Formats: sequence, C-alpha cells, structure tokens
Amino acid sequence: MASRSSPTAHSMPACSAVTSARAARLLVRRAAALARSKASRAGAMSGAVNAANDAHLWSENYDRELKDIFSVQSDIAQRVADALARQLDISATTRREAGGTSNVGAYNTYLLGRFHYNKGDVEGLHKAVEYYEEAISQDPSYAVAYAALADVHEQLAAYEDDSLNRFPKARAAALEALDLDDFVAEAHTALGVVKTFYERDWDGAYESFERALALNPNSAVTHNWYGWYLLFLREWDHGITELRRAVELDPVSIIMNTDLAGGLQHAGRWNEALDQSRRSDELDPGNPWALSTLAWGHLGNKDYQQALPVFQKLVDVVGRKAWPLSGLASAYALSGDAGRALQLLDEIKERSKGKPGKAYSIQLVYRALATRDERYLNDVYRWLNKAEEQRSVGLVFASSRWYDGYQSDPRWIAFRKKLGLPP
Repeated sequence: MASRSSPTAHSMPACSAVTSARAARLLVRRAAALARSKASRAGAMSGAVNAANDAHLWSENYDRELKDIFSVQSDIAQRVADALARQLDISATTRREAGGTSNVGAYNTYLLGRFHYNKGDVEGLHKAVEYYEEAISQDPSYAVAYAALADVHEQLAAYEDDSLNRFPKARAAALEALDLDDFVAEAHTALGVVKTFYERDWDGAYESFERALALNPNSAVTHNWYGWYLLFLREWDHGITELRRAVELDPVSIIMNTDLAGGLQHAGRWNEALDQSRRSDELDPGNPWALSTLAWGHLGNKDYQQALPVFQKLVDVVGRKAWPLSGLASAYALSGDAGRALQLLDEIKERSKGKPGKAYSIQLVYRALATRDERYLNDVYRWLNKAEEQRSVGLVFASSRWYDGYQSDPRWIAFRKKLGLPP
C-alpha cells in the first residue's frame, strides 16, 4: 500500500507554482538541462518556451561552485519565476520548499533513503529507515526527512503486520515534522494515515489528507494513501481515481502500481486488477508485492489453478511467513482442498506464536474455508476482532467486495461499528 512515494526532490529549494503559466500553456524546461559537473564546478542551462508554438521566451546559463549547489537551484528558481512574471505580466514569488535542508550531506543521505524505499520490498524499507534517521541526525531541523520516516514506518506497519509498533513511531515523526514546518504536505499525509489505520479518526484523517493535497496536489504518496482511506469507506470509484493519480505521478514506483492493483481487487474489478498486476510484474519481475497482487487477482477471478503456482512462487521468494502462506492456504481452501489449507493454517499459527500482528492473515484462511463450510464463520469473526485489536492495516479489505456476503450478519454489523463504520 501505498504507500506508498515519488522520488521527486522533496528537500532542495524549488520554485513555487505559477498557476497562470498553465493558462498560457508555457512549458518550463528547468535545466533543459545540460547539467554538467567538473571537479568542483557545476553548470546548467534553463529556459522557457511557449508550448503552443515553440517560440523561445527566455534562457540563461549558470556556472557556479559545486559547494553552492543549493543557492544555484534557488537562483534558477527565482529567475524562472521572474522571467515568467515578465512574460505573463504577473507577480511571481518564490520560497524555499517546505521542510527542506541546506545541508548537502543530509540531503544526499535522504536520497539514499528514497532509493531504498522505492525498491518496493521489506529490506529496502528497513534500509530507508536507517538512512532517514541518519539524515535527521545530520540536520535535526530536516522536516521532510521526518515525514519520510513516518511514511516508511507506515509502510512497514502494512507489510510486516506490525501496526502496534510502527504507528506510534510514525505519529511521533509526523508530529515532529509538523512542529518544524506545518507546510510539509507529506507530514499531513502521514498523520492522516495514523488517524485512518490506527486511531480510526475518520473525520480527522479526511482533514489531514485535504490539507496535504492543498499543499501539494502532485504528491503521489498523498494520492495513494488518500485512495486507501476512501476504499476503507467503500468509496470505490473515488478511491481508485486517487490510486490511478498516484501511478500517473510516479509511474515506475512498484508500490504505487501494486497498490492500484490491490485497490481494483478491493472494488471487485478483477480483470482490471489482473491487467494492472501483470504490468506491475513486468515493471519488477518477481517483486513480492507484484506476485501477491497477481495471485490474489487470480483468486478473486476464481482461477484457482492459476493462483496456486503464483502463491507458491511468492512463498519461495519471501519464505514461509504468515502473509504469503495465508494466500496459499486460501487458494487451497477455495479450490476445495480444505485438508491442505488446514495444514498450512496450523503452520501459520505455529510460526506466529509470540509474534503479534498475524491475526488478519489467520482470518483470511478461515474466510476462505467458510465459503464452503459455514462452521468456520465464528472463527472468521473471532480473528477479525483480534486483527482490530492489533490495528492490522489489512482490515482496509474488510470494506472490500470480498465481504459482500457478510453485510446482513449481526456479527458483521457489530464489527463494523467497532471500526466506526457503517455495515
């Protein structure tokens, strides 16, 4: 899920948006971008053209000491804005990007964190935590790094079923970022995620996401998490629109792409979900999240014989952990092999001893078993309630089409009430 972020420069100074430029259909080619570096010097050429007729409007060359790279970018941003202002007869203002840093070392460390984050696997997320924390130690006022740290804790809460440990850390990092600079959009996003998945503060979460989008309407991570918030509320069309926007903003992110596939599954749009899952797998063949969405897509489409080998491959890739085993067990249960499903369920329970956060995975297997044998329904509800105690991020799927047959059950209505949601 997603999400969750685009590897755009979240911390270097940048030009504020000049919205009138869109009306004039101007394309700014910031660093048209002959960036070159020689030992201790760096150069760039920036320019603007009219996109309607390719008419040249303005250009300028820069050649500065590399140690002045921050002031170079800030100066370029100022001159771009001033040039556009002259052409459009408007006033232009610039400001250093919210929450940024002037510490080159901290910025480079932050970029290493982004690199590992965007690998889209658990190992990369853990490395990202290390680099973000190091960036913060290099510049304790680096609000964007705190926001990024909050986001990666939230991703790990989802991918490792570790909500009770990760969300308090995410909340603390998000609040620290906002204390430093209330204009950091991704910090508001992170706080919205905490309110959604940990505090069940639906109104507060909406306000946080709206604030984030107002500050930065082009944040892929915000559109992604906001999409999942909407899916939790069963607002499928709007939620999927947000997830698609996240992919448009960050088309090579494996997290954004697999989250879109998951969102389509959430809405029961199985063929679309399979197509998106295949695109995700092409983007990063063998990626665990791509394999998972592909396998669950086959399962939702009732292609059990297609799902089984993909789930088995997933288990081979990530090991015999609860979440891939629960998918494999579900595939066996739905295909009619309850015996094999129960064997895997026993294994999941054994491996989960002393490891809180696995209730949702166990519930998934009981849900699959219950489709053929209603005697397992009590177990479904028992483990759903345990998953809520553990604040499992997976419970967003309790609002999905997978549970359409549960809507009239009093136990379901009571469970949804516990979440603060309608049946």
